[in-house]
Amino acid sequence: MVIAIIGILAAILLPTLSKAKRRAKRTQCIGNLKQIGVTFVKFANDNGGRLPWQLNAMLRAHHQVNSNGTMPNNAYFSLKAFQSELGSLKLLVSPSDPERHASNEAAQQAAGSFTPSNPIPCDAISYLLAEGADMARPNTVLAATHNLSTDSLDGARWIGVDEGLMTANVMALLNKNQGQLLLSDGSARQSQDSDFGANGDIVYHHRESSGGIYKGPASYRMFTCQPVGAVAPPRHRHRRRHRCWLISRGIGGQLFPPTTAAR
Repeated sequence: MVIAIIGILAAILLPTLSKAKRRAKRTQCIGNLKQIGVTFVKFANDNGGRLPWQLNAMLRAHHQVNSNGTMPNNAYFSLKAFQSELGSLKLLVSPSDPERHASNEAAQQAAGSFTPSNPIPCDAISYLLAEGADMARPNTVLAATHNLSTDSLDGARWIGVDEGLMTANVMALLNKNQGQLLLSDGSARQSQDSDFGANGDIVYHHRESSGGIYKGPASYRMFTCQPVGAVAPPRHRHRRRHRCWLISRGIGGQLFPPTTAAR
C-alpha cells in the first residue's frame, strides 16, 4: 500500500517538477542573453555606437569583418573583442539547449583560438543575432534563441520539441510557442508566437523604430549560422527586399528553402 501511494505521488509530482526545472532553465537563458547584450553594448560604445554588422570600412578591417560588412552568425560571436568582453563562451549556449552543451564545452577548451575566419562551431551556440538591431533603437531585437521557424521575424514562430520535429533548430527543453529574446536596450524576456508577425508585439516596435545607423524600418532578418568550412550563398543587400538561405546549424550544412525578408 505504501509503495502504491509513493508511486501515485511520484506520478503527480514529477511532471510538476519537470515543468519547474524547465522554467528555471529559461530564466538562466535570459541571464545569458542579458550578458550577451551587455557585451554588445560595450562593443558598440567602443566603435562609435556601431554593432559588428554596422561597422565602417576602417573598423571592419580592424575587427577582421568581411569587406562587405556581413558574416554568418557564429563569425560575429568569434570577434576577438567580443570574446574578450564576454569572458566565457559558456554564455553562448542556453540551459534550454542541452544537445549543444558538449560542443560548447569543447569550444571553451579552445577559447582564444577563434576568429571570424575560423569561427566558433555552430553547434556550440544557441543564439541568433538580428540584422535590424541598433543601439539607438532600444526596441529592436538584438538576439534570440535559435528555435525560430524561419530567419525572418515577420513570419517566424517558436518551434518546439513537443511537435516531433527533428530539425537542428529545435531546442530540447523548449516547446512550441516558447523562446527567449534580447532587445537592444539590454532587456531580455520570455517570448511567445504573438510577438511575431508584421504586427506582433515585439516585431511591430522593431519595425517602427527610427534613428541610429540606418534609415527606414529595421530589417527583419536574423543572421544564421554557417558550419565551419561551408561556403555561404551570396546575399544581396537590397534596401527593400532580399533573399537569404537558412543554414542548418546541424551537421553537414544542410540547406533549408530560401525565405524572403523585408527591409
